[in-house]
Amino acid sequence: MDWGIDGKVVLVTGAAAGIGAEIARQFADAGARVYGADNDWTSSTESPSVTTLTLDVRDRDAVHRTVRQVVDGGGALDILVNNAGMMRARDSIFDYDESDWESTLAVNTSGLFFCLQAAAKVMREHRSAGSIVNVASGAGRTGRTFSPPYAASKAAVINITRSSALTLAADGIRVNAVAPGLIDTEFNRRLGVQFGESLGMTPEQHLSKRAEPVPLGRVGTAADVARVICFLASPLASYVTGQTVNVDGGLVLS
Repeated sequence: MDWGIDGKVVLVTGAAAGIGAEIARQFADAGARVYGADNDWTSSTESPSVTTLTLDVRDRDAVHRTVRQVVDGGGALDILVNNAGMMRARDSIFDYDESDWESTLAVNTSGLFFCLQAAAKVMREHRSAGSIVNVASGAGRTGRTFSPPYAASKAAVINITRSSALTLAADGIRVNAVAPGLIDTEFNRRLGVQFGESLGMTPEQHLSKRAEPVPLGRVGTAADVARVICFLASPLASYVTGQTVNVDGGLVLS
């Protein structure tokens, strides 16, 4: 599909695997100049259509250097997709320690805000009608989660999206988010290994069991999420800001 983003410069964080890799691929297929940032690149995850950058989003100075590197290489930064994230899942709410809480919020909330801050700064300097899309989660809407710290961090992402949209609207910068539900990724399959074994289930069976409440009757794909992100980032959504779009097959309704 023609999203109207041919030639746009895009930075996707957490782009080495899963949803992030699919986001980067779809932007590249649409003709954008894509930079993918991650702290865990391997030869198997690199793509010739994506310029790979190593970045730990928890390091604010490194974030600003990376954004400047994108601008120096691409001449601008038109779109940021804040996808980098992590989750630690424990057997019980009482098993989480200080490290679990701090590390989750450091990546999912602080890191996301650092990237938004750095990208918005250069978008304003270049006086471009930039677009930022944050990846939240259905867990941030409903609290349904294997990890309360994760749900808290994603609820914060939804609020950051709204407050930043209000702050940056006068500069012509739009800020939106997506809230994926149950998506078929290696991440969710690892959860199936962790929690399915005690229930006598394979990872695939565990994923299918989790999908039973989904009104549309299936697990989502990374492509389902990436397409919505491309829309929100594109000129087709030029009058949309401050919104969080659920990409969950209706799960939030059940």
